[in-house]
Amino acid sequence: MNKKRILTLVIVILLVIVCLLFFLKVGKKTVNKSFYELELDADYANSLMWTYTFSKDNIIEVRDSEYIEKDNGKGVQHYEFIGINKGSVVVTFKYQKDGSNEVLDTKKITLVVDKNLNIKKK
Repeated sequence: MNKKRILTLVIVILLVIVCLLFFLKVGKKTVNKSFYELELDADYANSLMWTYTFSKDNIIEVRDSEYIEKDNGKGVQHYEFIGINKGSVVVTFKYQKDGSNEVLDTKKITLVVDKNLNIKKK
C-alpha cells in the first residue's frame, strides 16, 4: 500500500512538471512571432536619435516607437514592427543629432514576413 501511494505521488508530480513545462514554457523566452521588437541605445537629452527607412513598402509597419529614458539621462529607442504582407525588407537605422545630416552610426536588419504574417529577423 505504501509503494502504491509513493508511485501515485511520483506520477502526479511528473504530470505537474510536464504541464508546467508545456504551458509555461519554463526556461524559454516567450516569443510572439506576430511582431518583432528592437531597442537601440539613444540620447534624446543631447538630441541624438534614431531614424529608419524601409527598403520596400507594404511589408512591415511600425506598431510602436517609444523612447525610454534611463537613470543617466540616456535611454533606448524601442521599436515594435508588425508584418502586413509576405516578403522581406531591410530596415536601415541612422543615429544622428536632430537637424544634422552627419550620421554617427548605422544599423541594418533584415526582417522576413511569412504568409501568416509572422515576422522574424533573418
